[in-house]
Amino acid sequence: QVFVLATLNGMSASYKSSFQNLFFNLKYGFLDGKLRGYVGDLLDDTDYVILAECETLDDVVSYLSATERSKISNYGATHSHPSALVEMCLKSFVSDFNTLRSLAPEPLLTFLNYLTYGYMIDNVLLILAGILHGRDAQELIEKCHPLGMFDSIVMLPVATNMPDLYKLVLVDTPLAPYFDDCMTINLDELNIELLRNTVYKVELQTQTLDLR
Repeated sequence: QVFVLATLNGMSASYKSSFQNLFFNLKYGFLDGKLRGYVGDLLDDTDYVILAECETLDDVVSYLSATERSKISNYGATHSHPSALVEMCLKSFVSDFNTLRSLAPEPLLTFLNYLTYGYMIDNVLLILAGILHGRDAQELIEKCHPLGMFDSIVMLPVATNMPDLYKLVLVDTPLAPYFDDCMTINLDELNIELLRNTVYKVELQTQTLDLR
């Protein structure tokens, strides 16, 4: 390392830049390439103008397939509802996001993890609210956002109060610190929004401090 630093100091600006680029490519080249590929798949203004003129779902799928969005081209003829296309796009997005997260170094990894915490909180509150309204637990879990899923969420229907929720569901997750101030809140329909606001406030304050 000392030799490399000394060598860099002795180089001209152009050679130094090339050497630094080499190290960047060795460490981040694959991640950079994946990310550039994802950006290249994003729709632009022209795409949206053309999509707005499509009259049927088949027209939308045909155009997206023609623009080399290969994951959309797998959309089968048996899918005839927009919700199926939305679900497919969401699964593709989650897969790409998880791939990016698996390749990310710090501090990017921490930032990407933070992006999932809001979905995790929403999933917890979705299931809690649904159970209070007598909804089926498995149906509620299926409606959860995939970026907010975690192993112990299946235990959530068993929790009847905040201490149980913390001990059975949250204690081994990154959400645990955000619920520390909620132990006295009763799990009833009137307090779900209070719980949501309290947790989101703590999450925002914590992440703001961590990212400084």
